Amino acid sequence: MDEGQVYDVVIIGGGPAGLSAAQYAARSNLKTVVLDKSSTAGALAFTDRIENYPGLIQPVSGKELLDIFRKQAMNFGAEYVETQVVGVNLETEVREVYTVEQTYRGRSLIVATGAMGRKPTIKGEKEFLGRGVSYCAICDAAFFSGKTVSVIGDSEEALKEAELLTRYAGKVYLFVPAKQLKLHVDPG
Repeated sequence: MDEGQVYDVVIIGGGPAGLSAAQYAARSNLKTVVLDKSSTAGALAFTDRIENYPGLIQPVSGKELLDIFRKQAMNFGAEYVETQVVGVNLETEVREVYTVEQTYRGRSLIVATGAMGRKPTIKGEKEFLGRGVSYCAICDAAFFSGKTVSVIGDSEEALKEAELLTRYAGKVYLFVPAKQLKLHVDPG
């Protein structure tokens, strides 16, 4: 892209929301670019098996589904650039999005960076994300039908997720991490 080029739509994020937006924008003949830090990152890309998505006849991996989304958007004319966004300027009429390599300019900006804000905290969690480790019971409970599962958390959400899993899993354990305890011993 030359530095003077202005897109109609610049989209930060190449997950389902960003790619869906790109598909509709490009299909509407808007010059569209998707800036994605990685085609293999994000919650969906880590998912090993998806079978409850409308239109899917058989299960696919999250990576396969993302590849379909990306191809659809590109078939309608959206550009896809794998790059790391490092900043934005929203003060001007034409928005500026800064990446490590260059600046992208657009009349409209869509930020679709996803919900993968949680970082793995337990040994093995990262390695098994999407292959047994899940952050969404409503999405994945059926995969655990008849199995023994564990939910870790100390929030109302963790309790609700565990409760929902009891409809599917054979056994559900709820682990509540202990807070730092301060023990006071009375010597008397």
